[in-house]
Amino acid sequence: MPGGKTYTVKAGDTLSKIAKREGLKSWEDIYHHADNAEFRKKRPDPDHIEPGDRVWIPAPPSSKLSAKVREKTHFVRKQGTLAVTEIRFGGERDIWYVRLDKKCADYVAPAAEFKCPDNHQHLAPVARRPDGQDPHWRLDAAKGKPEFNWPAVYVRDGTKSKPKRTIKASFRFEPAISGKLFIAAEGPEGIAVGEKEVAFKDGLANNVDFEFTKLPETVRKLSRMSLRWSFKKGAKEESAAGAVTTHTLYIVDNIPVPLNYDWSDKVIFEICDWACTWADGKKAPDTVLAAIWSQFSPVKATHATGLVYWKNYGRKVKPTDCIEDAIKILDAKKEKVRAAANCTVFDRVFICCLCLHGIAAAEIALAVNAQSRIGFDRSGKRYTCDAWMGTSCFGQGNQNGPPGWQSHWIADVITKSGWNLYDPSYGVQPKVSNPPAKGNTVDVLEYEFVGVDTYPCVQTATGDVDNHPAHKDASVLPHLFGMSLWTP
Repeated sequence: MPGGKTYTVKAGDTLSKIAKREGLKSWEDIYHHADNAEFRKKRPDPDHIEPGDRVWIPAPPSSKLSAKVREKTHFVRKQGTLAVTEIRFGGERDIWYVRLDKKCADYVAPAAEFKCPDNHQHLAPVARRPDGQDPHWRLDAAKGKPEFNWPAVYVRDGTKSKPKRTIKASFRFEPAISGKLFIAAEGPEGIAVGEKEVAFKDGLANNVDFEFTKLPETVRKLSRMSLRWSFKKGAKEESAAGAVTTHTLYIVDNIPVPLNYDWSDKVIFEICDWACTWADGKKAPDTVLAAIWSQFSPVKATHATGLVYWKNYGRKVKPTDCIEDAIKILDAKKEKVRAAANCTVFDRVFICCLCLHGIAAAEIALAVNAQSRIGFDRSGKRYTCDAWMGTSCFGQGNQNGPPGWQSHWIADVITKSGWNLYDPSYGVQPKVSNPPAKGNTVDVLEYEFVGVDTYPCVQTATGDVDNHPAHKDASVLPHLFGMSLWTP
């Protein structure tokens, strides 16, 4: 390229500093230059470059170019200005919101959505965004910035499935033309929107169907990523730069499987964010599963969600078993209210994150089996039992979780080796299970032997309590049973 040069990055350099020093308008002139494609692959985050990196620096506008290049540059500028007015992503899942966050307003929600003085607006009931036929992104022409900007979910490249890749966009071109332009877009990490011949009438083209021809090959959370739109009048002409639009995309591992908790199928925004943040850069089900499970086991003093496992057992604060309510109480002013998410919440967060990545998982309710509650003989004495003590009292974000239960919720997950039981509340390592089916009993013996410490059993004759340890033999009562509450 005439007038440009190759530069080796030095300590203390940033792309912005280099651009300013070289007389360029923006760091993007360097980072998104066609000759820096390999550099972008190596450094997908433009804020993170290293000494020794080599980049191509194009000539600044004031450089002396050849007459031929000056003529071409002048011609491109005369072509006009392309503005994007609306975008609707044809991804895999709608995203639902329990609350809106002012801190994310520039890439999630418009300021008009907020009606409360604090950082969050709670929505009741939960709301889908975009709603109905509204687009994900719309330009406020008067203000020169997006009116609103909602994220979308797509499946990574490299899967054997046939995921959705569509994107629908509307444009305005000045000066107003009635004719055709060839339009395409590029994003970070090689993301590409395939070129399309677009018909304009009086400078407008609405609801034009495009397709992503390239997306990342791993799970990604792409926050505030830029799509750089370009256009040209003829198929063989050089493209000119158009508008730049900014979006958040969640790239999941495979086509999501349905969620059926509480008989709903709503992917909550926080689930998208947690699922893709925890598995960022991973691919393939077992690798993604391991990355997400590492957020639950070993148990940490502070859970990544900000949720706290039922710290207030034995008090008057009732724990919630609903993901939506648990997200809302993160904003509670009283700590004891915030620390009131029970096993169902952590189980469903874990399961929903997996289902979003296309990994089948079921919710299992644990309880002492019916015969143990009715009565059984042991060592010449008659007992009844309806509760058990766990092997650990460390719940998520809580060093002093409830030591005993009459019921508990865990997950059953499909892996390469088959179905396995996971306990997201207490981090108990996975144990083998039979395949779950809604309403059917699941074999939980392997989990029981490592998850249960003792059973407090009441002598029917005296009322005395004897603690019986869990037994490897399922015929020796007391014993747990597991019931599949819902499956994907």
